[in-house]
Amino acid sequence: MGAVEIDSLFAKLASVLCLNAEKLAVKDASLTVGSEKPAAKVITEPKDYVGFSLDQPVGPGPATLHVAYQGDVSRNDQAGIFQMKDGDQ
Repeated sequence: MGAVEIDSLFAKLASVLCLNAEKLAVKDASLTVGSEKPAAKVITEPKDYVGFSLDQPVGPGPATLHVAYQGDVSRNDQAGIFQMKDGDQ
């Protein structure tokens, strides 16, 4: 389980935000726009992407997407969450 905050800049008014999410399952998401937090419903299609349908359009301007996710850590594949060895690290 992990979490990330992604600072975004909406170029125009939008009601959906899509991200690559290969081999990840989003557990929870919210968006912060100034002092407002419009609800962000998770859309799991198409495969390997995740969408966030916002209950009200946002933008243009800055916003921060908060995402809690889960995925298997791979040591053999560089898709999704992966771990690589660098020297002895």
